[in-house]
Amino acid sequence: MANKVNFHVVNESGDKGWESRVTSPDGSVTFVFGPELPPLNDGSVRLFTGTNGDQAAEIRSDGYHKTRLADLTALRYWTYDVQNNGQQWPYLILQLDWNGDNQADDLIFFEPAYQTPATGNPALPDQGSPMLNAWQQWNALVGGWWSENGIAGATPGTGVKSLSAYLAARPNARIVNSPNGLGGVRLVHGFAGAADTFDGNVDAVTIGVQGKSSIYDFEPPTD
Repeated sequence: MANKVNFHVVNESGDKGWESRVTSPDGSVTFVFGPELPPLNDGSVRLFTGTNGDQAAEIRSDGYHKTRLADLTALRYWTYDVQNNGQQWPYLILQLDWNGDNQADDLIFFEPAYQTPATGNPALPDQGSPMLNAWQQWNALVGGWWSENGIAGATPGTGVKSLSAYLAARPNARIVNSPNGLGGVRLVHGFAGAADTFDGNVDAVTIGVQGKSSIYDFEPPTD
């Protein structure tokens, strides 16, 4: 049986379970046309930190609360970055609960910069070096991750590990939303150096659970 795919157009914060969050005083999350030709239709979501690179602009989905990490069958997204610190492109965070109490026990991070044999784990697929001013797709399901708590020895850079390695150490891990309701699937720009500026776009986020995939197409608001 073929995998089932559902398409969802997201035009604003709160649409289809995606909420924006900006901690930088002059940052923003906006739904825009472009840049250039996005992977789906005409638009994307722009994540801009302003002049406070130690803060962040992010968009988060609350639609995967209590989803088992082991049940993910697709996890991809596209980026187009205009400005960063030379290392950090828009990245993916999953908030994870290990024991079913609906509290986050760990954060795991997928960063595009760590997805080549030289910068990450050579045992994992080479997804190419991230580039400025270009649309690129990232397959987080097969990529390298690091853990805030170093679970399975997963650390940034060459210490990134596969999701299967993480699951071997924490087989009951589930995605969990924050107590304030913000989603446990997070696409983030920022949380780096205070003097850095991060300005980039995300589109065509694909999340699959047990073979049923949803593709989220970020587009400008409708009139």
